[in-house]
Amino acid sequence: MERCHTNLADPLTHFKDIVFGGSSVYVATDNGVVASQTGENWRVLTDGIGTRVVIDKFAVDGTTVYGAGNAGSYRLNTRMQWEQISSEVPNAIISDLVIANDKLYSATDLISGVKEEGLFYISLEENEKK
Repeated sequence: MERCHTNLADPLTHFKDIVFGGSSVYVATDNGVVASQTGENWRVLTDGIGTRVVIDKFAVDGTTVYGAGNAGSYRLNTRMQWEQISSEVPNAIISDLVIANDKLYSATDLISGVKEEGLFYISLEENEKK
């Protein structure tokens, strides 16, 4: 097994999720998302203004990569930039993210006994029209 070096300026302390979408691998970390097609050269993914988006979980629909974190739900566009598709965030940790019937479902875990757990979704069809 070979060790993967992301060549990021900022240190990573926690890997959250990993997924393949198209010909790339995407890794969610505590410091943003990195992507690679070769496993040797890595790129930090940002939004349209250059801000790193912290993603907790990924979901893939064909070649489209979606992510969700504490700032909302995102879709990776053709320019390899995160576009926010929902700013609504459940007050919990996202434990799973799946796509079914044109909806992006987020399953959440209870945090410290005061926040809600459950299953939440947003319509991807409505977000495509925006």
